[in-house]
Amino acid sequence: MCHCSSARSLMVRLERTFSSATVCDQEHCYHAEPDLQTLMETSRDPDRLLWAWTGWRNAVGPPMREVYPQLIDVLNSGARHAGFPDMGAVWRYELEMPNIEQTAAGLYEEIKPLYQQLHALVRAQLRSYYGPQLVSADGPIPAHLLGNLWSQSWQSLEDIVSPLSETQRPDLSRKLAQKFSVTDFVKLAENFYVSLGLPPMTEKFWRNSIFQRPDDNRNMTCHASSADFFTDDDFRILMCLERNERDFGVIHHEMGHIQYFMAYRHLPTILRDGANSAFHEAVGDTFFYSIFGPAHLRRLGLIDDDGFSPERSLQLLLQRALAKIPLIGFSLALDRWRWQVYAGRVAPERYNAAWWQLREQLSGVRHPACTAQQMEAGCNADGMDPGAKFHVADNIPHIRYFLAVFLQLQFFEGLCEAKYGSPLPIPLHECDLYGSREAGDRLMAMLSLGKGRSWQDALEVITGSREISAQPLLRYFQPLHDWLEEENRRTGRPVGWGGQ
Repeated sequence: MCHCSSARSLMVRLERTFSSATVCDQEHCYHAEPDLQTLMETSRDPDRLLWAWTGWRNAVGPPMREVYPQLIDVLNSGARHAGFPDMGAVWRYELEMPNIEQTAAGLYEEIKPLYQQLHALVRAQLRSYYGPQLVSADGPIPAHLLGNLWSQSWQSLEDIVSPLSETQRPDLSRKLAQKFSVTDFVKLAENFYVSLGLPPMTEKFWRNSIFQRPDDNRNMTCHASSADFFTDDDFRILMCLERNERDFGVIHHEMGHIQYFMAYRHLPTILRDGANSAFHEAVGDTFFYSIFGPAHLRRLGLIDDDGFSPERSLQLLLQRALAKIPLIGFSLALDRWRWQVYAGRVAPERYNAAWWQLREQLSGVRHPACTAQQMEAGCNADGMDPGAKFHVADNIPHIRYFLAVFLQLQFFEGLCEAKYGSPLPIPLHECDLYGSREAGDRLMAMLSLGKGRSWQDALEVITGSREISAQPLLRYFQPLHDWLEEENRRTGRPVGWGGQ
């Protein structure tokens, strides 16, 4: 029996709920992306942040919870018909990693000491900024204060947590908005890839892509995405691009997908895909570490100094850690939650309790109003807070993003070795890949394989290794980790939360 039609109709209901939902005050109605996302990044009013955070979850959670258990039943039925115990097992099978749950747990444990030190700094600075009545000295951090609608990136908190004074710290979002238009953002991303010897975007890309919400389509989903239309030249990006630091990174990420599409377009349709889904997510973000490096920021006229003073180097590492490290715990929690739901271990009435248990355990982040004990007693039990994330409404696994954080730094180290030689003669965080044809050739050798070879083969082409490893990430952030340990020890800041 085919369950495709039933599953699709339920997913359409979820997607429509997500894309049409708004949160309104007396003057405006806000979509999640980019409206509420920008508000969460820029406001420092805790009441306003709580209004936006809670309002979005109230707008999407209860209606999604009515549909989601039905979708779980239908997808699980289809999975069992195909020989799997549940849909979570299907998702894990796609990655071709038989021990993915143990692999993910091991990778998380390797980076946990770095995350705990970063968490300690952020919590202490937020406590100083917002006061002890909102932020405890040694517990989880309230989710609405972390500068992101989902607390998966803390990049926008730089003004609160930075060790540098405001005059020493460049406001990249302001400078990017002053210097570049939306079209400039896209062309700068294209220029970066072309500098590596990769091809420019096609004519159809420029004609068919959408970079801003059309005036006549208020309910368009603005979550950034890329599409391969399986021709030789039709590749597109859809996003509502804001001229800020976040979306400067996002457009490079999405164009990384396009470069992957173009690199394997010569293959049969069945092989036109990444080595696995995590590879696709890792490619564009590999260059995050170069585009926000001091050499490239100076190249674009966004900073004046050489960027390699100890203070400046530390600041740039902190920026990147705030952007990347919190995603690890968030992504792992999101798919552990869904794996548990698919496996029947979490009933609908415990959706939120199970979710916030994972968020506290893995990330030291808590619900703003309900403690873990209150959640178990039924606080906010009619909601479905994981549904605040697009990937739940669209039924997209998130473990790929967890793995991609590790892969992108493996890729980055491999490409830096292609440019500079191995072992690297410079610290990894000082590597600048712009203009390196050697790096571009090594990248293209991997991208062009598509899904025609195993992910282990593809990884070996670019890194020389066949295993996903946390070591390049730890090497990259080692100077920051050392500083965080010393700074937290010097100031007596508690490290960890709730016995973690």
